[in-house]
Amino acid sequence: MSSVVAADNGLFVIDAGRRKGVETVRMRTGRRRAACALVAMAFVALPGMGWANMLMLHAQGDPGDRELYFTQLMMADRTPMDAMLGPTSIREIEVFGLYENAGKPDWTVLKLQFECPADSAPSATPRRATGPAVAAPQRWRMGERSYQFTRDADNVPLPATPWQSLSNPAYRKAGMLACNELLTRSALQAAGGWDAMDPARLNAGLAPLGIGEVISVAQATSIVTVGSFVWRDIWKAQKPGGARDRRLTEAEIAKNRSELAAVGAKMETLDAEAQAFAQPIIEADRAEQEFLAIARKVQAGRKVTELEGSMLMVWLGKPEALALARLGANPQVTEASGMRFISYSDEADTRSAVVSAASGRVLSQSGAYTSCDVSFVTVPDKTQAWRVADIRIRSEGPAGGMCRSLLNTPEN
Repeated sequence: MSSVVAADNGLFVIDAGRRKGVETVRMRTGRRRAACALVAMAFVALPGMGWANMLMLHAQGDPGDRELYFTQLMMADRTPMDAMLGPTSIREIEVFGLYENAGKPDWTVLKLQFECPADSAPSATPRRATGPAVAAPQRWRMGERSYQFTRDADNVPLPATPWQSLSNPAYRKAGMLACNELLTRSALQAAGGWDAMDPARLNAGLAPLGIGEVISVAQATSIVTVGSFVWRDIWKAQKPGGARDRRLTEAEIAKNRSELAAVGAKMETLDAEAQAFAQPIIEADRAEQEFLAIARKVQAGRKVTELEGSMLMVWLGKPEALALARLGANPQVTEASGMRFISYSDEADTRSAVVSAASGRVLSQSGAYTSCDVSFVTVPDKTQAWRVADIRIRSEGPAGGMCRSLLNTPEN
C-alpha cells in the first residue's frame, strides 16, 4: 500500500513502493495552501497498468476542495476558413477536470480553445519568417461539446462561452500546450511516446513552455480510471455520494433483479433466434467455400483462356443437371478419379469456293469453319451433389466459335 510521509520542507511524498510488479512511485505536490500549485511529480503508475497515455497538468486547492486537471493531448485547429491567413489561429485542446468538493461536478470534459499567434500553427513552414520561439495564448473560451458529469450521474452539456482573458492557471498551461503543438509533439516523441514514456525527458522538452512539470499517468484511458486512482491513492478521501450512490430498498432490489432476469431471458430468446437464422447461412457458406477449394484443386492452377474464364464465371458451382440440360441430347459422360467429364462437340463448315474450270484457279471463297469441343468437369460437394468445378474448351472459328453459345445456363 502507498504511504504518506510529511517532509520538513513542507512537501508531501507518496511512495507506492515496488509491489506486484509496480515500480516505485514518488510524487510531490506543492505546499498546502489555497490554490496550491503542483511543483514536481515523477512517473505515476496506476496499479496493474503499464505505460502512460495521459498527463496531469495542474493541481490546486486545499483538502476538501482539491482539483486536478489532465490531458491526452487531443488537439485540433478550429481557425475559421476566412481567418486562416490572419495573425492568430484558434487551437483547441481537450482537458479533463477532477473535483473533490461535493458541490462541484464529479468530473468535466472541457474543449478549451485559445487564440494563438499564427506562427504557432502546426504546419511545415511558419506563416511568418520571424516570431517567438514559444507562443503564449492570448484569450480563451469554452468550445462546443464540453460537458460535466455530476455526482448524480447526469451528463450535463456546458455552453460555449465568449472569448475572455486568461487567468485560470490550469487553462493557461493547457493553452501553452495547444499554442505550441509542434514543440509538445516533439517533446513527447523524444521522451519515447506514450508507450515508453521517460518523464524526465518529457519535462525537459516542455521546459521552454514554462508550465512547470507535468506528470505521466499510466494507461489512463479515461477520466473514470484516473478518478478511481486519485480518490484511492492521492486524495485518500471518501468520494462524495450522489443519487446513484443511494442505498436501494429491498423492493427496489427485487424489482431490479426481476427486470434483469426478464432482460436476460429476452436476450437468450433473441440469441436463439439469431442462431437459428444465421446457422444455415453460415453452414451454406462454409460448404460453398469447401466446394470452391475442391474446384481449385480440379483446375490445378492451369492457365484458363478468356473464353474458359467467362464460362466459369457463369457455370462454376452449378448443378451437373443444368450442364446436361444445356448440352442437349446424348452428351458423352465419362468418370475418372472421382470426377465426371461431360463432353460436347459440334462443328459447322460453310466454306465454299468458285474454281475456274479451265485453269483450276480459285476465283473466290466464302463461309467459314467453326468447331467446339467442351468438357464440363463436375465433382461431388459436401452433400454429394455433383456440381461444375471446371470447363475445358478447344474451339476453332472467330471469337471462340460455336462454344460461345454455352455462355448462358437454362436458368438465364
